[in-house]
Amino acid sequence: MVWCFAVSWARLCDAQADGWCGIRKFRKINRPAIKGAPYCGAAVGVAGKGQAMKVSNIGPAKGVDKSKRKSGASSSDAFADDLRAATADTAEQAAGTISGSAVAGVDAVLAMQATDDATQGRSKGLLMARGDRLLDRLEDLQMALLTGNLPKEKVIELAQALREKRPDTDDAGLNALMTNLGGHDIPALLHTFSTVPDDRPTCFIAYTIKGWGLPLMGHKDNHAGLMNPQQMAAFQKQLGVPEGQEWEPFSGMKVPADRVQSFLNRLPQKQHRLHEVKKISIPDTLTYGATAKSSTQEVFGKLLNEIAKAGGPLADRIVTTSPDVSVSTNLGPWINQRGLFARESRPDEFRERNVPSAQKWIRSPQGQHIELGIAENDLFLNLAALGLSESLFGARLFPIGTLYDPFIARGLDALNYACYQDSRFIVVATPSGITLAPEGGAHQSISTPMIGMGQPGLTSYEPAYGDELAVILRHAFVHLQDEEKGGSLYLRLSTRPVEQPDRKMTPDLATQIIKGGYWVVPPKKGAKMAIVYMGAVAPQALEAFEALRKDNPDAGLMAITSADKLYSDWQVIERARLAGTDSGEMAHVEDLFAPLASDARFTSVIDGHPAAVAWMGAVRGHSVAPLGVESFGQTGDLIDLYRHYGIDADHIRRAAERKPKG
Repeated sequence: MVWCFAVSWARLCDAQADGWCGIRKFRKINRPAIKGAPYCGAAVGVAGKGQAMKVSNIGPAKGVDKSKRKSGASSSDAFADDLRAATADTAEQAAGTISGSAVAGVDAVLAMQATDDATQGRSKGLLMARGDRLLDRLEDLQMALLTGNLPKEKVIELAQALREKRPDTDDAGLNALMTNLGGHDIPALLHTFSTVPDDRPTCFIAYTIKGWGLPLMGHKDNHAGLMNPQQMAAFQKQLGVPEGQEWEPFSGMKVPADRVQSFLNRLPQKQHRLHEVKKISIPDTLTYGATAKSSTQEVFGKLLNEIAKAGGPLADRIVTTSPDVSVSTNLGPWINQRGLFARESRPDEFRERNVPSAQKWIRSPQGQHIELGIAENDLFLNLAALGLSESLFGARLFPIGTLYDPFIARGLDALNYACYQDSRFIVVATPSGITLAPEGGAHQSISTPMIGMGQPGLTSYEPAYGDELAVILRHAFVHLQDEEKGGSLYLRLSTRPVEQPDRKMTPDLATQIIKGGYWVVPPKKGAKMAIVYMGAVAPQALEAFEALRKDNPDAGLMAITSADKLYSDWQVIERARLAGTDSGEMAHVEDLFAPLASDARFTSVIDGHPAAVAWMGAVRGHSVAPLGVESFGQTGDLIDLYRHYGIDADHIRRAAERKPKG
């Protein structure tokens, strides 16, 4: 950033003109506002390692309406005067000597580019030539500073130039000059935005100073700093806000209030911004090719594939995205059906070269999958944007993002703000837990169930079986469209194939799955024992239950599909009870545990942190033996790992049978 240092130093020496520099795709804004100088621009190339940056393509930016820049003659005349003063070449400058005024002249050249009425014809050509010479000198200075080869004579010369200019600048003026960076300069920002020549993604880097204009400006302790009453009074006076008018909308503004109000009335933000879109019809059931043994991740892929093949409004509105794990999260069949999104059509290079692959990665503007690199934060940014399409653009989408469950932590900030904006999307996190045993601790997740429970605007589900997932995914498409009570969903799935239950999905069972849980084997009234499980440990829970009820035939087996849903619905009713506004209804989790005796004990088990389910003992005051994973995972086969962490069938049975002390 030595180039920027040199320009800033030059401005300190000679505040006669201004300039900002921009980079195509990355535009840098760092421009003090100088007397009478309009905003201006130049394109700057990005230098490689060891190279200098040089201004090129000098001239007015394309697409800028010249007639708009000519308004305000007094400002233009003052600017032209500044330019003439800045272009007084001396023999010393022509010889390439680096001086304060010569370096500062770069600002005049930059400013001049966007102001056709300031100078004309040959004068402008001379200024451009002079600007090139000055930039060459700046590059020499930059390289000398970087390499430590700046001669002593040049340092003395620079210091002398600074001393000569010092009497012309007081402390207040210098402070205002050096702190009014581009990020604070609204004209510079507006002009920079207007010079983007196309709709390609462009990043603007705007230099600012934290606490700009305040006594705490730039201080390392200003993050939690507050101004005292005397400082506030001085600040109010500086802003020109009369005492007693602090809350008046236009108090202290120099522009007439009616003009400001007229401008505000024309802004799109003042108009109705949220579109109302007709809801997409969702089929009564989602179907897939069921098999005797499968994983929830496998069923997820089958469900999307069937939706893609069926076509229709639902299929046409789904957009999937994934950070480099689309195939390993079973999005492959969907992508084969619906294609990858790209701004321009491109064939599948593997097929073009006859490289064997089961995936058809044909890119086109009609593609419905967005493939990302290994960038989970980008995944949630993408989901957030897609999930706001209905309210912002009047086009409803169903965004679905897949990633490995442990890597949710990489994008939590973006996920949090996506939910804060009430963006609507589905996160499919798979595989999860320690169940993917051979992959070791780096790919195993522990605390993610509680992340799902704790994130507002996001409802988490963890089904064990394919038919449960089919019900939940259908509910998800409805839930995304519910403006009043809807939100986003997080599905924690698994790659573990398990035996699928041979049962019919009744309306009552489907309702209980959505509410968060159901009895697989209901306990008898007054039972003293039960096993409660969530997710991929269902086979271990079932095995332990079969052994347990040989001696305890009254015991029950409960499946939890969403600890999050059970807890949140319970808390809504509990708060209503505290406020005295409830109507006597019971939460679903209260109904579930009602058959157990008041002194009953149940064992909860999850492939995750046990606290995600153990709280259920507080619902009716039951004793709980919580089982789960509380430390980093290990590498091994599934049997060994389940035994090591105490979530195998034997541990579950013994925990259920153990009587608590006291």
